[in-house]
Amino acid sequence: MAGRERKSIPIGIDLGTSFCCVGAMCNGKVEIIPDLEGKRVTPSYVGFSKENRWLGEAARWQYFKNPKSTFFQVRRLIGRKFTDRGVTRDAQRWPFEVKEGQNGGVVLWADSVQKEFTPEEISAHLLAYMKEIAEKFLTTEDETPIIKDAVITVPAYFNDAQRQATKDAASIAGLNVLELMNEPTAAALVFAHEKVFRLGKRTVLVCDLGGTTFDVSVMTVEDFDFRVIAVGGDANLGGTDFDRRLIDYVSDEFERQVPGSNPRSTVKLRRNIREACIQAKIDLSQMHSTSILIQNGNDDFELNITRPKFEELNVDLFHKCIECVERALIDAQLTKEQVTDVVLVGGSSRIPYVQDLLEIFMGLKPFMCVHADEAVARGATIQASLRIAKVWESYKRRAELPRESIPVGIDLGTSFCCVGAMRNGDVQIVPNLVGRRITPSYVAFSETKVLVGEAAQSSYEKNPENCFFEVRRLIGRKFSDREVRMGARGWPFKLKEGPNGGVLLRANSLQKDFTPEEISAHLLTHMKEVAHKFFATEDGDRRPIVKDAVVTVPVYFNDAQRQATKDAAAMARLNVLELMLEPAAVALAFAFQEKFRAGKRTVLVCDLGRNTFDVSILRIEDFAFDVMAVGGDAQLGGADFDGRLIDYVSDKFDRQMPGSNPRSSVKLRRKIREACIQAKIDLSQMHSTNIMIEDGDDDFELTITRAMFEELNMDLFNKCIECIERVLSGAKLKKQAVTEVVLVGGSSRIPYVQRMVENFMGKKPLMWLHPDEAVARGAAIQASLRIAEVQESFKSDKPEESYKCDEEEVYKCDEQEEEAYKCDEVQGEVVGTDVVPFNICLHLNNGSMRGLIKKNSKRPAIGKCTLVASRDNQTSLLLPVYQGEGDFFVENVYLASFSVSGLEPAPRGHVKVEVTFRVDGNGILTATAVALRGHAPGRAMSVTVIAEAGMQSADCGICLRSGRVQQRRNREKEERAQVE
Repeated sequence: MAGRERKSIPIGIDLGTSFCCVGAMCNGKVEIIPDLEGKRVTPSYVGFSKENRWLGEAARWQYFKNPKSTFFQVRRLIGRKFTDRGVTRDAQRWPFEVKEGQNGGVVLWADSVQKEFTPEEISAHLLAYMKEIAEKFLTTEDETPIIKDAVITVPAYFNDAQRQATKDAASIAGLNVLELMNEPTAAALVFAHEKVFRLGKRTVLVCDLGGTTFDVSVMTVEDFDFRVIAVGGDANLGGTDFDRRLIDYVSDEFERQVPGSNPRSTVKLRRNIREACIQAKIDLSQMHSTSILIQNGNDDFELNITRPKFEELNVDLFHKCIECVERALIDAQLTKEQVTDVVLVGGSSRIPYVQDLLEIFMGLKPFMCVHADEAVARGATIQASLRIAKVWESYKRRAELPRESIPVGIDLGTSFCCVGAMRNGDVQIVPNLVGRRITPSYVAFSETKVLVGEAAQSSYEKNPENCFFEVRRLIGRKFSDREVRMGARGWPFKLKEGPNGGVLLRANSLQKDFTPEEISAHLLTHMKEVAHKFFATEDGDRRPIVKDAVVTVPVYFNDAQRQATKDAAAMARLNVLELMLEPAAVALAFAFQEKFRAGKRTVLVCDLGRNTFDVSILRIEDFAFDVMAVGGDAQLGGADFDGRLIDYVSDKFDRQMPGSNPRSSVKLRRKIREACIQAKIDLSQMHSTNIMIEDGDDDFELTITRAMFEELNMDLFNKCIECIERVLSGAKLKKQAVTEVVLVGGSSRIPYVQRMVENFMGKKPLMWLHPDEAVARGAAIQASLRIAEVQESFKSDKPEESYKCDEEEVYKCDEQEEEAYKCDEVQGEVVGTDVVPFNICLHLNNGSMRGLIKKNSKRPAIGKCTLVASRDNQTSLLLPVYQGEGDFFVENVYLASFSVSGLEPAPRGHVKVEVTFRVDGNGILTATAVALRGHAPGRAMSVTVIAEAGMQSADCGICLRSGRVQQRRNREKEERAQVE
């Protein structure tokens, strides 16, 4: 490394008025880079206090506490004079002070630090942050790239002074500007990339409706060249204008219904109304009506908003958009009939009325495949690489995949869902209907509609008894399970016992019961619809079919839970290609990203999610990977870290505000929970943050430091290391044998977790897999491999080789027994194997366990043993099946029982029964028993083993603890043997 020249990677930056976004080319593909909170778009906010400087989401959150020193929408000021009409108009709306600077320019006054900043300096903070997150994302153990060259986008209406000021801001941030690119042109370049395989000359209209501006461009595309004919738009028209109309309407209604409240003069009320209206606008993109709930001391104000009402409030602004389109067409000297394609991007393009209005006017359905918030950054990234590396040929050579049927990968998570698919040889994580790549695992019911995702989550506060979440904890379980009883105490919805002892969830609004499988089916259906809409084309009969899916499940899921997941998918009309273990999915995503690195590699994958911590070890060589061991803790995750902080803050609140009793007040509990979750996010970037809780006319404020948060959760963090140690022991590996450590899952962003894993393993964890999307990425790759559509994208330059798994040792019950398990030969360039997470055993009548399939055996797996009748004239055998690692049944978890009947009476020891266990690729266990008389086979019985009581998370802990006990016993035996 000492004498090695560092690689320079150009980046593309969308320096937006409302949001920023950065991308880079990785292995010939555009990668939009998540910020330090894991979000691909970062709010264009910069805040200051005496101790800290905040950027992005953290600054936006601080705005409510420190509005006079938090700056946003600064792009409206860059390169302008203080006397400009737009500056004076905007300054009246902003809480921070805008003053006249040198040469008639603009300066912004930060009250908390008593200092002036130019718009260029504020913009430089944002650009430096984009540069920083790109450097962190692109840095590997082998290489730290240089990030200095960038293409930065600007609105089409920017004049020379504004463009030069943007370049000055980039210079302050240490960036060399390769090009200032018009935003519609950047979107056009993305369109050329997406449509590059369609032949003939095309005339394209690109509409970018963002937070504060509406940009329009007309361009032609022929073969691989594009030319912008005309640009236009409105610099004072965007999503914030739509928000403002709704805010004014709600404020008027509030004042009318709550006399004397004066919401426009109360900072708290203004903020609450603004946040509620922005959320309502998002909700109305998915449903026809929503409720706005505003808290005002001890009183609540509620107002129902319908989609037609929102459209009525903004109809003149929507029609202004069409006027802008008309003017751009006139400037291009074109009629609308001459336009062959319409592209619609920008956050506000998700408003259904905007889509419908544009479609009616143009007579063409707008093309919406490009992610609305990322399109401009994607175009800038492509242009940056074109300017530096001339990579356009890599786009020309790509072969378009057939789109008649698109297999998808779905991460059906406890807290969030995510869906992806292979597209043009790369994984595309599909944004949902509100533009987010992860969808909350919420389903809600009213008398007239079913809500899924964000809409359901936002309805929780108003309708908690009919809003279901964390349902994955219930799927495939019995009502009597400990996990069900524990969860029921914390959930607002009601559970009851259903047929065969199962679980039912009661929706009071419908007076109807739902199974966990039915709720999960709603989530899977939503993911399917999201993918279908995203990949839909307007080419007549070539609309894609989304029917095949790889669905991921946790390591600890037993047979009943796996089968129930398949049942939910069947209800959603999905064909499950495979149920894939979540850590194995991460492993495959890693193998895909790392496919250009040679040699044998041993990789530790740690997935620290909201509710669980999964650990896996895999081997990668050439283009094959093997899962060696899996483990973790089914009751350890981000929710536990939140809980510690929530308890601490609740105690402080109770102490400082006597009589408040925060744990018994639903509103206070919710406020404390939200504030603590945000504080945890802030502490990933800062060393301290403030928690502010409103309680009527009083405010509670508390400073939380990163060290304090770490102290509250230290024992939980140490549990993570214990899990890793156990998995290494299970794989019979020393930590020095691990070549790479991959860290994913939302809670992996906690700095202490990263440091702790690095200190223990002796190497820096790789974090370039997006923590929230890694599982879905792996599932999407596996789905395409199973359908065999994209094998070519994985090929190396080496001759094709086949891959054989090692022969796996199994528990043998008879010396004459044949070898029980051997992997089949697998053809292909990328090969992956999952493993069985626990021993599968039979309980014998002496209380001991007879193991048939060993923990960490590769799937599919087979185990056999021969049992002998223990009584004279015995005509049947009862065979209890357990999973776990203990020597005795009380140390393991019961799954089910099956019997072998019809045995011919014979003396004890004469009749033998051969039992075979098979675990298929989805982890479903099937047991077969064959009665033997001498050498003549008798009658065979085969059953699928479905657990009679779903494995509880606590039972998962029993399995893991029994394994640790067994390891300790084995060590003691070895020590005694050495002494003897």
